Amino acid sequence: MAEPNQPHHSTERLDSTERLASTERLASTERLASTERLASTERLARSRRQIEEQHAALDRLQVDVQLALDDGAPRGIEDSLRALAGAVEAHFELEEHAYYPDPARLAPEPGSELRALEGEHEQLRAELDDLREALEQEDVPALRAAFSIFATALAEHEAREEKLMARLAERD
Repeated sequence: MAEPNQPHHSTERLDSTERLASTERLASTERLASTERLASTERLARSRRQIEEQHAALDRLQVDVQLALDDGAPRGIEDSLRALAGAVEAHFELEEHAYYPDPARLAPEPGSELRALEGEHEQLRAELDDLREALEQEDVPALRAAFSIFATALAEHEAREEKLMARLAERD
C-alpha cells in the first residue's frame, strides 16, 4: 500500500499526459489561428493591390469619358460612358462580395467604414443613373455637370477605400 505522503505514480502519469495533451491542443490551435491570420493577411494584401489596379483602370476610363465630352461626339460619349459604368459596376460587385468581407473578418472594427463605403457604392450608382439619363436626353451640359459630380465622388471614394486598406495592411 502506498504511503499517504508519497505520490501515486499512475495519477502523476495521468496528470502529466493530460497536461501534455492540453498543451498540444493549445499549440495546434495557435498554429491554426496563426496560419489563418497569415492567409487572411496575404489575401488582404492581394486584394489591396487589385483594388489599386482597378482604381487606376477606372481613372483611365474616366479620362476617356472626359475626352469624349470635350469632343462632343455623341457616339464617343455613349461608348466611353457605357465602358466606365460597366467597369464601375463590376468593380463594386467584386469589392462587395470578395474584398470587403475579408478585412471585416481580419479586423472587426473597420466594419462601420466598410458599410459606409458600400453605402457610397449605392450613391455612386445613383449618380451613374443620372449620367445615363442625361445621355438619353442628349443634354451635354447636364452630362458634363453630372460627370463632374460623379468623377469627384468616385475619386474621394477610391481615396477613402485605399486609405482603409493601407491601414489594415499596416496593422499586420
